[in-house]
Amino acid sequence: MILILVQVFADGNAGQAYTTNVQTTNGGGSCTLSIAEISPMINGAVLTPSNNIQKTTESTAVFGATPQTAGMYDVKISAVCPPLSPSGPTREFHRTFKWKVVGLGGGTAHSNGSLIINIPGEHNPTGVYLVENGKRRPFPTTDIFACLGYDINNIVPANTEDASLPVGDVMACTAHSNGSLIVNVPGEHNPTGVYLVENGKRRPFATAEIFICLNYKWSDIVPANTEDAKLPLGAGMACTTTVGGGGTGGGGHGGGSGGGSAKVCTTYKDQLEPIYRYWGRSGSDHFFTTNANEIPQNYINEGIAGYIFKNSSNRVSTNI
Repeated sequence: MILILVQVFADGNAGQAYTTNVQTTNGGGSCTLSIAEISPMINGAVLTPSNNIQKTTESTAVFGATPQTAGMYDVKISAVCPPLSPSGPTREFHRTFKWKVVGLGGGTAHSNGSLIINIPGEHNPTGVYLVENGKRRPFPTTDIFACLGYDINNIVPANTEDASLPVGDVMACTAHSNGSLIVNVPGEHNPTGVYLVENGKRRPFATAEIFICLNYKWSDIVPANTEDAKLPLGAGMACTTTVGGGGTGGGGHGGGSGGGSAKVCTTYKDQLEPIYRYWGRSGSDHFFTTNANEIPQNYINEGIAGYIFKNSSNRVSTNI
C-alpha cells in the first residue's frame, strides 16, 4: 500500500507564496507525484520533484502555490509507482488534503462605499475599485474617477478578502437620471447644495424647508458629478400647497369622524398663519379656525392642523 504523507501542511496566507513537502511511504522509490485537482482552483499551483531525498526508497515533491483568496481548499495528490515485482501491476494512490488559507486584511472585505486599490492578482488600468452592494466596481480611467467627484486621499489598500468580492459593473460617469436628488454640483453655489433632476434639468432647493415640505428624504441624496453640471438649470423648487378652511378671524366646519389631514408647509413662515383644529364632543365633525381666541363650545382642542397664507389671494382651497 502507498501512503502519501505531508511533513508540514500548515495554514497558508492569502496573497503569499506557500510551499510544503509531500512524500510517499512504502512507495519503493521512482514514484511520480502530481496534483490531480485543487478545489477551488488556484492558478499556478505546482508539485516539483525534490532532489533532497533522505530515503532513497521513497519519492518526495514540493507543493507550491500562491492562493489569492482565503478559505478552505481541497488539494488532491496522486502517486503512480512502479510494480514491486516485474509481473506486478503499477501502483496508484490518491489522497485529498484539507488546506486552510487565512486572510491578512483583518478577516473581512472592505465595506460598501470604500475605495480600494491593488487587488492581489488582478489587473485594472487604474487599480482602483469602489465597493458597492457587496461588489467591487473598477474605475477604467482616472477621468471617470475625477468626474464622479471621488478623492484620491480616500483610497485605501485592498486586502485579500476584497479579492473574493465579485466584480461589478465598470464605473462610468453620466448625468443622474430624472428623479435623482443630487448635492454639490461642481462649480455652482446653491444655498442648500441640493437639486432635483427633472426633465433633464437641475431644479435647486433654495431652503431646507422647501425640501422637507415636499416630503423628500435627506437619505436619498447622492453626490453630483461633473456631468450633472452640464444639465441646464431648471426653475427653483417651491412648496405652495396649503390647506383651505375658514378665513382669518373666522371658523369653519369640515369632515366627519376622523376629520381630515392637512399638509403642513413651512416654506414661507412669514406669510403663513396656523389653522387650529377642534374635535366635536358629539363625534360628528371637526372645527377649524385661524383665530386662536375662537374656542367653540363642546369641542376639544387638537392643536395646529396646518398653515394657510395670510393673504387670501395666495390660497388654494382643499376640502378636508
